[in-house]
Amino acid sequence: MSCVESKRGNATEKVIVNDAKQIVNLNLEEGQEYVVDGVVDLKGGNVVLPANVLISFKKGGALVNGTLTGNETRIKSKYDNVLGVKLSGTWCVDKISDMAFSTHYLTDQQIIDNLNTIQSDNIFNLVTINRDYEIIVPSSGKAAIKPSSHSKIEIKSTMRLKGNNYKSYQIIDIRGKQDVSIKGGRIMGDVGNHQYIEGTSSEWGMGINIMQSKDVSISGVYITKCTGDGIYISGGSEPSVGIYDKASRNVTVRNVVCDNNRRQGLSIIHVDGLIVRDCSFVNTGCTESTQPSAGIDIEPNVSDNRNMSVRNVVVDNCTITNNKGMAIATNNTYEMEGRVNYENILFSNCKTDGLLKAQSDDVTFRGCTFKEVYCASQYAPTHIVFEKCTIAGGYGIILYAPSRPNIDSEDRLLAVDFNKCKVSVSEDNTETVALLSCYKSYVPNVEYVSFVECEITIPQTDKSYNLTSYSLKGKLKIENTSINMHGHVFDASDAVLKKNRINCSGVLNMPPNTDNIINQ
Repeated sequence: MSCVESKRGNATEKVIVNDAKQIVNLNLEEGQEYVVDGVVDLKGGNVVLPANVLISFKKGGALVNGTLTGNETRIKSKYDNVLGVKLSGTWCVDKISDMAFSTHYLTDQQIIDNLNTIQSDNIFNLVTINRDYEIIVPSSGKAAIKPSSHSKIEIKSTMRLKGNNYKSYQIIDIRGKQDVSIKGGRIMGDVGNHQYIEGTSSEWGMGINIMQSKDVSISGVYITKCTGDGIYISGGSEPSVGIYDKASRNVTVRNVVCDNNRRQGLSIIHVDGLIVRDCSFVNTGCTESTQPSAGIDIEPNVSDNRNMSVRNVVVDNCTITNNKGMAIATNNTYEMEGRVNYENILFSNCKTDGLLKAQSDDVTFRGCTFKEVYCASQYAPTHIVFEKCTIAGGYGIILYAPSRPNIDSEDRLLAVDFNKCKVSVSEDNTETVALLSCYKSYVPNVEYVSFVECEITIPQTDKSYNLTSYSLKGKLKIENTSINMHGHVFDASDAVLKKNRINCSGVLNMPPNTDNIINQ
């Protein structure tokens, strides 16, 4: 009988249990109820329960010192500390608190293991964790907390990982599940206590790991000091045909803080449908770091038998600050050639103080702030849109779109739109000589860079600044934009200009009949 079916039945007979032998010898029939009266000591034994029974407790009743193997078993109790036993087998418990388990008989990890065991994929599970725990990952690549499908885990405490030497772990692992909610609490990895083994990066220690799961909600959680990422969202590792066959789907991350994790705050690897709202990804890599130490990284993995892509992602009203690496990175790599896809990615109203690296197609940044931006088109066509964004305090805008051997450069063009943006460089910028610079010296794959209704400011310093540092050969388009570069000569030979307001000390090569207003 399944767990769903067993919950429909009612216990037909109550049997009072005050001795462990009764549980073994009564041979109760399906549907009966054990009422535990007093402390029943299993004396280290393993009691296998009949199918579909209910265990309830009188005041002062408890099962202790042994293992209880369930068989679609139900539990009912309004009292704490009624279970001082390890659980195995299958259970049908829709609501459980860690307070039901006795800390006198069970270790922290045994209680967490019991909470994992008592859940079922076949029913709704509400699990509440009230106490602080030091938790243990059993071996490299394994997890401490493993929610079932249809579960809601409410954490009202701190889950602290005991130091280990594993190259990978998951504190909470949502793998191949659906309809899972994690709410509240503090999740702490072992940065500061991790034992790094020579030859391994130990970069795969995740706070919350979501793999090939759907309808997942993470809210109100504080995640810190993981040797890898605060949150990692990906798909299945088995071979796939389509690029979204094994993706995680319909994931929501809300009011979450990922603080001072070692590798990333959030990694988005393989997902179709993700909302990240009102979150903070901060201080990544500040205590210990490994590359890239970004706040948010969107970077699909592709191998010989895996096709991973990302689409329908919204990151809204998030703070991404004080990260050792980039604030936000949207990446693709050489191995992804021809097999990776980005569709409908939106960052809106996000606040950063660092570098944006945008190297993916169909990405829009709306109402965001950046210190500087790096736009690249290295392996795939890239179209990036900035709307009502502010870019200030750094090196401005850097372009990188090199040709590569055996790749048709015409299919790898970089296109960037700036609409109603405010763009400037830092007054103490000593690295670039222009607001729009090119990484290295050869940029053949730029389709266009466009500024429409923007405000562009180049500071008045002793350094000789210009709008660009490299000839884009007429692919720079500026329209209805205010360009303020007092103290500098404006060289218009590289741009297509229309109806702009230009404040400068002089003009070179201004094209005729472009309706520009120039104040020298």
